[in-house]
Amino acid sequence: MVSFAPLAADYSRHATSGRSAFASSTAGYGVAIFAYYALGVFAVAHLGGDLAGTNLLAALMVLPVGGLAIGLLLLDELDNAFANVYSSTVSVHNLAPRLDRRVISVAVGVVATVLAGLAGFDQYEGFLYLIGSAFVPLFTVAVVDFFVTRRGRWDTTATAPFRWSPTLAWFFGFVAYQLIYPGSIPGWSDLWAGLAQALGFVAPGWLGSTLGSIVVSAVAAAGLGAIDTAVRRHRAEERLA
Repeated sequence: MVSFAPLAADYSRHATSGRSAFASSTAGYGVAIFAYYALGVFAVAHLGGDLAGTNLLAALMVLPVGGLAIGLLLLDELDNAFANVYSSTVSVHNLAPRLDRRVISVAVGVVATVLAGLAGFDQYEGFLYLIGSAFVPLFTVAVVDFFVTRRGRWDTTATAPFRWSPTLAWFFGFVAYQLIYPGSIPGWSDLWAGLAQALGFVAPGWLGSTLGSIVVSAVAAAGLGAIDTAVRRHRAEERLA
């Protein structure tokens, strides 16, 4: 569900106001997400809660709007590859604005295609959890930093300095996610499971990786943001003195 966040941010940056950015993102992504979740609920209800050995796609097609929803989903997935390349290009270009965006796009597309060809489809679910572990704290830190730390005043100019506090907050949230649920990717999951064992960390059964990552990254973003703001204010006062 959180995988839409970077794309929504990339597209809404062309909005003329914060209100229009929020409204367009909510309408374009939020409504669609809840609609497909509702479709899944109806499909499960139609199956009687027994998904074992059931053709879920066939069950969805039986629903009144199931065929239309599947068609729209397939159409949406066709352009997702281009949208993901675009999102990655924007991110890389933000870090290295002197690079040609066309070169970045081609490089990202080639690397993504090679990786997709080498990766086994049986690890797709593990891959989704992996990108979720990156997007969940990223989205959380962005929200806390904008509304709590910066109070709606983000510096988005070309001369905006790199800020370590939100980066560290994201990293803490990412680590928390992996320690709670390292996924199932061979090698990667073993690494984090071994680290958790070395630290003596055992996640309680009621704690999910998404919730844990949100709490850790939010607290870290607020705390580090307050420290960063205090340091900047102190330096400004010294320059004035």
